[in-house]
Amino acid sequence: MVPKKSVVKKQSKSDYSFKNAFMANISNEIRDQFDAEVLSHIIARHEKLSLTRKPAQTTIEVFNPTKSIHGWNGGHTALNIISDDKAFIIDSVIALLTAKSYLVEHIVHPLVFVQRDKNGRMMEVTSNRDAGFSGQSHIFVQLNRHLTESEIVMLHNELAEVYQDVHLSNRDWLEIKKQVKNRTETITNAYKNLSAVQSDYVDFLNYIHDDNFTLLGYCDFELSAKKSTLTPIKETGLGLFSPERDTDFLDKIDK
Repeated sequence: MVPKKSVVKKQSKSDYSFKNAFMANISNEIRDQFDAEVLSHIIARHEKLSLTRKPAQTTIEVFNPTKSIHGWNGGHTALNIISDDKAFIIDSVIALLTAKSYLVEHIVHPLVFVQRDKNGRMMEVTSNRDAGFSGQSHIFVQLNRHLTESEIVMLHNELAEVYQDVHLSNRDWLEIKKQVKNRTETITNAYKNLSAVQSDYVDFLNYIHDDNFTLLGYCDFELSAKKSTLTPIKETGLGLFSPERDTDFLDKIDK
């Protein structure tokens, strides 16, 4: 028997519909893991949530499926997440679930592209990255267990924190790179002739700047020689160190 090939169908200009756009960016292997009727209900739910989602808003549902709301009854907890397309999204969600020892039974995470009117309402949807369309990330996850109500609330809040971190890291990435370059220039300009150790510092900072690391945060610190402590200067924070973050990125043990 010849195995099926993974096919991602491109959508034609005349074929705008949410379901077609959603399905077009799912491989056959992933599609075959789902009951067709359940997948249809998942897509319908994502479309309904998309209609009320505003640009830059993250919509998160953690739920135990019921037929009256979601179209099917399920014994295991599921997640629906919709957001603007950003780097690190799926990896961050999986990292959180792994840290909580929640195994994933099913997952689908297509990217669709939407065009909105001046009020932010969704007008058209396509699977293609066309001019005038912005990327919208969709994630559905089914866990291998049934969470309690308190566990559902906790997971929802933790996912919201993850998405806040994703937003801040994406927003500030270029500015963080700029600050790394500034530190390199500060060292170089402070000394006419760099020592071997100083040259190593410069080379390492240049290596960081040149996309060899994923830059998630930046902050200046005050050093207390007397107490041997580092205190972050919050107003200088970027990314995960941003003062907009609900909690401090580093706790006292980290410092």
